[in-house]
Amino acid sequence: MSEDDKKELIPVDLIEEYAEIGADKLIEEAKPYISMLDPLGSEIPYVKTLVAAIKFPRTLSDYLLGKKVYTFLYASNITDEKIEKFKTKFSKVKQERLWEQVVFSINMHDDRMKTEIIGKLFSALIDDVINEEEFFTMVHATNSLNVHVLDELKELYMLGGNASLTGSRYYSFVTNNLIDIDNSGIGTIGGGGPVYPLNQIGWKYVGIIYDHPDTYLTGYKIGEGELVVEYDPSNQQTTGNAYPLEYIKSRNMMYREADLFIVREDGLILCDENDLPDIVDSSIPIAGEQPQTTAHILALQWGKAAHGVLSRKMEEAPIQKHAFIIKVEPQQEPSGNFRTVSDINVTINRVEPKTDQIRYLVQVVEQIERHVVGELREMWEQF
Repeated sequence: MSEDDKKELIPVDLIEEYAEIGADKLIEEAKPYISMLDPLGSEIPYVKTLVAAIKFPRTLSDYLLGKKVYTFLYASNITDEKIEKFKTKFSKVKQERLWEQVVFSINMHDDRMKTEIIGKLFSALIDDVINEEEFFTMVHATNSLNVHVLDELKELYMLGGNASLTGSRYYSFVTNNLIDIDNSGIGTIGGGGPVYPLNQIGWKYVGIIYDHPDTYLTGYKIGEGELVVEYDPSNQQTTGNAYPLEYIKSRNMMYREADLFIVREDGLILCDENDLPDIVDSSIPIAGEQPQTTAHILALQWGKAAHGVLSRKMEEAPIQKHAFIIKVEPQQEPSGNFRTVSDINVTINRVEPKTDQIRYLVQVVEQIERHVVGELREMWEQF
């Protein structure tokens, strides 16, 4: 920026003050980012606002916003490639909404750490580490929290199992969806206070803002992979602990799994090439998610709601199975091998040996029959 330009844009009595606080240095350091964002600014007014905050500070508050904008851009590691990926990934409307969230957030920040975190979250969004919903949840949490206590949240996600926070600190993390709360033990015999389980959103958040540090579990980093709750086979309840899925499997610890079956309106069941009920989709609930929620997400591809019919503790594998069905009308059914309950039972009776999986399918068929022609038919008709 030339001296003449500065005199036109900045009141004369502030020019020396800006020089002292480093406005010129800020503009110089931000040049690479400005050149990348300028073309985008012609399309999205919010981006133009960010650029202007650095290039044309008219007041001290403008300059301070410019410093925060630079902090955000530096933390997000914006490149031409990332900008193109962002434009390809999101529609124009979504681009504007996301940039709006960035501008509103960093403008209100009273701490540079918050702006740095938003930059890291923005980078994670572009790189598909998190989705839009997670981004907005994490941005809201960042704006609301005292970020200087995040080391305490990090300690929880180190998975040492010995971290303990004050009730108010737990509550602040709960209200921002970074951990969960379980009050089921209150008032029960031998019960106590609330339990604060970890969840996937907090796992990802801590991983992103701390650059995926090591946990206390050798070989596992915070935020990498899926965090899954441990299941207690003795009482068929979660233990309140959560670990990376691969760690749980390696230690033969029990976890939950949601299976989805398709049943036609007239009661025919979609089967696989072996003429047995087909598990059309399956997923392990992440920490903070119930099997019902997992099943609903799986069922979205058919535009249907999932209905739970069975929970079974498997014997040959440390899994608590949760079976769900979706009901389809004949004109909506996917192409495939639909069979009656009686035909399936004939096939099952011929299968040897009777594995744990076969016994599970027997129970699934029994429950479907109860819904279609048995005592639960009224419920079936309401599906």
